[in-house]
Amino acid sequence: MTIKYLDEDIKANESFEIDKATSVCKNILQKADEKTITELLDYLTNNKHRAKLIWEYPGMLLLIIQVLTEPFSHLKLTSLSKEQLNKVILMLKCITILAEDDDVKFEILESKTHHLIFPYISKVELHNNPYGDEKIKTTAIDVFLVIYKSGLISVKDEKVFDIFPLILRVLEFENQRIKVKSTSLLVSLLQSELGFNYTIQTPERFEAIHSTLFPLISNSIEGKNVLLLKNVLKIYLRLCDMIKVKEKLKDDGICNELHSKDVYSLTKYDCELQNLQRDLIKSISQSL
Repeated sequence: MTIKYLDEDIKANESFEIDKATSVCKNILQKADEKTITELLDYLTNNKHRAKLIWEYPGMLLLIIQVLTEPFSHLKLTSLSKEQLNKVILMLKCITILAEDDDVKFEILESKTHHLIFPYISKVELHNNPYGDEKIKTTAIDVFLVIYKSGLISVKDEKVFDIFPLILRVLEFENQRIKVKSTSLLVSLLQSELGFNYTIQTPERFEAIHSTLFPLISNSIEGKNVLLLKNVLKIYLRLCDMIKVKEKLKDDGICNELHSKDVYSLTKYDCELQNLQRDLIKSISQSL
């Protein structure tokens, strides 16, 4: 008897959850504003196992595309209203949760929805709203951090390696939080063999990455940005799997940078940074 009642409770709860998901979807499809997108975000945050149900709800993909593309009419995306900015940020957060589901992630890539996120990484220029500019860029990058989580990149994902040049462009911005997020994404990309092979596929591609990353070492040391320095060292440590990369780094004097007093002042209280510094110097030294 107890089992029977338990089964009934489970079915009732399942039915309630589906009804709630349906209600949330209907609300946002009727009017996609900050209130209804927040409602969707709250639902997904508390019901991540329902991501596929939300994604496959009739009209949901078109709605996501609409919210992401609506601001594109603004030249250089420099004049987004507060409402438009908040709507896009909220929707990007929803996509981040949706992408945690492997099936949804695959469909995001297949539908090329991720291409609609690229402009928010590299083309948004909200000079009159530095906080909003930082927020929308870092939130957009978060989507790709989930897609490349733990380096789990398969052949079917190879098409999104065009994120590389965008990230390199973003690393030239002054904002330190954006630099940290961007380098975190590069770390994730390089954890996979596909990402690593893509990076070193041509000398020109490696040089583009190296010329962008190398100045970040002194930049992070001067700014005492430990998180950024850790990410850069992780990237170089991974790239040192190639002998030619080690030789290039030695010629460019990276070891001298890492032996500076300023670096040791940062590693003194951070064991992870200390280990990364030691391992990278050791790896480069063993190459010759």
